[in-house]
Amino acid sequence: MPEDYVVILTPSLKGGGVSLGRYLFFSVLPSPVLLAHERGHQVQSRRFGPLYLIVVGVPSLARAIFHRRFHSGWTAEAKEKWYYGTWPESAADYHGGVTRVTAEP
Repeated sequence: MPEDYVVILTPSLKGGGVSLGRYLFFSVLPSPVLLAHERGHQVQSRRFGPLYLIVVGVPSLARAIFHRRFHSGWTAEAKEKWYYGTWPESAADYHGGVTRVTAEP
């Protein structure tokens, strides 16, 4: 995992995080799990190089928007399982060393 990173706090994100190269953007100080997840996206960024934003960034952003807009009635566990259960989020968890334990929805 990359050792160099810079955390930048920006309230405009409204929760969650964004990884762009060595820069990790958060709306508030991240939990250790969220930090590790975003650092996993750093690994993806290094692997995909200039294609990162198209291959990982766009699907991740679309998934986050869809997640917030259409799953507001779900339980927190169901939301987490859906959001982090498929690529590219599951791969970011893997590369960041994150193990999620969620109950079945």
